[in-house]
Amino acid sequence: MAAWAIRSPNDLILDPCIGQGSLLIQCMKRLEEFGLPKAEAHAHIFGADVDAQAIASTLRNGIHGNFIVGDFLRIESKRKADRNNRTNIPPVDAILCNPPYTRHQLLPASHKARIASLVSEEVGIEINRRAGLHVYFLLHSTQFLREKGRLVFLVPSLVLEARYAGAVRDFIARKYAISSIVLFDHKSRIFPDANVSPCLVLIEKAKPNENTVTLVWVKSWPGTKAILEAITRGSLLDRETWGRIIQVLQTDLIGEAKWSKYFADNPTEKDASHKKHLVRLGSIAKVMRGIATGGNDIFTLTESQVKKIGVERRFLRPVITRTAYVKCRRISKQDLDHMKKADLKVWLLYCHQPKNDLKGTRALSYMQRAEREGYHRRTLARARHPWYKLESRKPAPILFTYMTRERPRFIYNEARALNLNNMHGIYPAPEISTTRNTLLALVSNLNSNFVVGQLRLLGRTYAGGLLKVEPKELEEVLVPKP
Repeated sequence: MAAWAIRSPNDLILDPCIGQGSLLIQCMKRLEEFGLPKAEAHAHIFGADVDAQAIASTLRNGIHGNFIVGDFLRIESKRKADRNNRTNIPPVDAILCNPPYTRHQLLPASHKARIASLVSEEVGIEINRRAGLHVYFLLHSTQFLREKGRLVFLVPSLVLEARYAGAVRDFIARKYAISSIVLFDHKSRIFPDANVSPCLVLIEKAKPNENTVTLVWVKSWPGTKAILEAITRGSLLDRETWGRIIQVLQTDLIGEAKWSKYFADNPTEKDASHKKHLVRLGSIAKVMRGIATGGNDIFTLTESQVKKIGVERRFLRPVITRTAYVKCRRISKQDLDHMKKADLKVWLLYCHQPKNDLKGTRALSYMQRAEREGYHRRTLARARHPWYKLESRKPAPILFTYMTRERPRFIYNEARALNLNNMHGIYPAPEISTTRNTLLALVSNLNSNFVVGQLRLLGRTYAGGLLKVEPKELEEVLVPKP
């Protein structure tokens, strides 16, 4: 089921590890525990799915609830739908949902505009167009809750920290009582096949009234009972080692840039014994994405390719094409020489001249051959004039491995090589970058446990522990004053 709900006493079944069909069966059992005859229990279950076969399978399994074949986002609460006789679901006491995690890039522009307009009108906030379907499902579901009704959603943990979800977090924190948020550690194997790290959001349709939110960090799944008992107590028993619990006032969440920071072992500034000696990296350096070529297979070359094609050296710049080529925290010209001898791609075709000025060059012949293969019609190339003109960029004194499952690294770019968009470039202020010792001191500070420890709070963590830190997020990191 894409989404489903129960008209029942205020109680929830919480287990992210069982399938949709099993979960519906558990709901049936729970309703029967409240004394409802089986036939009546069926009448209290509502759901929707765009896949008619999924609903047919549910019916074959003996669950005969009120199921609607159709797009959940087109279904309205009965309170609204009575006016226009549209397909509807009545107000319910409990909603449980594992929504589709479809990324916004995969949604057709017209569909995204339609659902954004629909849901924005319902909840009264502007929704960032980078939001995935799970955000729309969550907001739309709130329209079906009765007073004191409860909602549980299994969503990507990015909703706790992504900028696109900031307005959504504020909306929920201001309008609903957040009972708990359960975050699953990115290293856990609770969801072995998931491509994103998930979390459970538990909400009640009630005014916040200075309530306390119980944040549960789960290292290993202890079972439904242990989770619910921990949420109720607001703490773990002494002998329990499966996770950690933090409690915060809901009012503290309003306006907070990232809720994920509360789950960290050490909030960013707690490690700083002398805050007055710290500055934002963005105040002393500019962080920029690397060069996006739109066709690395033609823009990056090995030494042997250069010799074979005969591209003039004046149209080439040394470049680091893969982070794996840099084994430590410094890359020198000697390292580049070793890469050349290993025939790795270390040259970037870097030509900004118009074609008329390139007549008779081997570089022009090479690019004309690329045009015959259609490279000039690629998305990035079409936006450039001429199509082969890459971004003007000076070598960054410091490079950063912004997407990694290992410990992130800040690399002293002694070789003065350009970097592609697999690394960020850090350009310190002149008073730092022109003095080698000062620059090396900054690199050392950036690689410290204090700085690296902040990255999990500032960036985003995906399944398997993949960390991604955007340029603006990196500029927020605190570093010792140079």
